Amino acid sequence: MHRRRFLICASFALVSAAPAHAAISPLERIWHESPRVLRHTLKRKLTLSELYFGEIDGLWTRATDRGLRRAADRILLKQDSGFRPDLRRAAGIRSFFDALANGDLDRALFPGEALKNRDGARWYEGHFGRS
Repeated sequence: MHRRRFLICASFALVSAAPAHAAISPLERIWHESPRVLRHTLKRKLTLSELYFGEIDGLWTRATDRGLRRAADRILLKQDSGFRPDLRRAAGIRSFFDALANGDLDRALFPGEALKNRDGARWYEGHFGRS
């Protein structure tokens, strides 16, 4: 009887002692490792492309996860983008974040004429400091 109780307690202790970060997805882990400025820029891009509707605060939420995955899906659907986001590996996630923040994926992310306003300038230039 004592052995059985000991085994149950020991197995419970092993399960509860598992690190909390074990359940974190690679996407979330890389998000937390990224600089705050990059996280804000990514959320702004997702908001402008209407893939994210939350606060632009740099924090990880379910809406952030959903927005990033939707952006990756939209980019994959554009056959001429030439970029294949890999959200399973750290290197792929980092390159996705960098390309998204640098504007390399804007043509795939934003629909055709949404990139330009009536003057022909990019409508989001003021938000990202690009000229």
